[in-house]
Amino acid sequence: MKKQAFWLPLVGVAALVLVWTAAFAILQNEYLLPSPLSVLQELGKVFLTAAFYGALFSTLLRAVIAFLISLVLAAFFALVSTLSPVFSKIFGGIVVILRSLPTMAVLLLILVGTTRSAAPVAVGVLTLFPLLYTAIIGAIGGVDRELVEMCKVYKVPMKKRLLGLYLPSVLPRVALESVAAFSFSLKLVVSAEVLASTYQSLGGWMQEASLWAQTAKLMAITAAVCAIGLLIELVGGFLIKKWEDALQ
Repeated sequence: MKKQAFWLPLVGVAALVLVWTAAFAILQNEYLLPSPLSVLQELGKVFLTAAFYGALFSTLLRAVIAFLISLVLAAFFALVSTLSPVFSKIFGGIVVILRSLPTMAVLLLILVGTTRSAAPVAVGVLTLFPLLYTAIIGAIGGVDRELVEMCKVYKVPMKKRLLGLYLPSVLPRVALESVAAFSFSLKLVVSAEVLASTYQSLGGWMQEASLWAQTAKLMAITAAVCAIGLLIELVGGFLIKKWEDALQ
């Protein structure tokens, strides 16, 4: 069963490549849709270019900063919301508004008052914060209610409740959500970099390739971003699974 589960995603990828190859055979247009071989060759050139790694580092740094700021803010406001039901209801409306903000409009507004390097980080925070806040609130809500009530009956100090009950119950789920959120942060920051024309970034590289109609290069960089995001999720999920097994 495990072997089958391992091979099934590869079957999906192979099917996608076959459809791609068939579409290229029909169109026969490298500018409109490059062949898988052309993209693979361009990907090799990209990986051999030193400037790519500088752009990759800059983009990853922005993604990390956006993720960490979002996580800290989400944890803080989730804690306050847990302690104050009134604040939770008021702040819930703000979170709904943040979740519904259009990314492009927000980016254009942010660009007025910030630099093209800082704007992707700001967009990342505004988008990730409500997602992480909702995930943490959901994890806190999943804590055993009987244990919560028992703590109240025996008047367990709030500090002991947080460290002894909430943290061990919430941390594994939040850690798993955080891996997916960080992967999403990378994709989000790259998209914002494209719109902001951020210098020395993967998004900047993608925009440059688009302007010069270098479709194969554009798809190669896109594939690299997808691969990095997938690698983050796989490695993060594996480490969390090992951590959970060690705790049991």
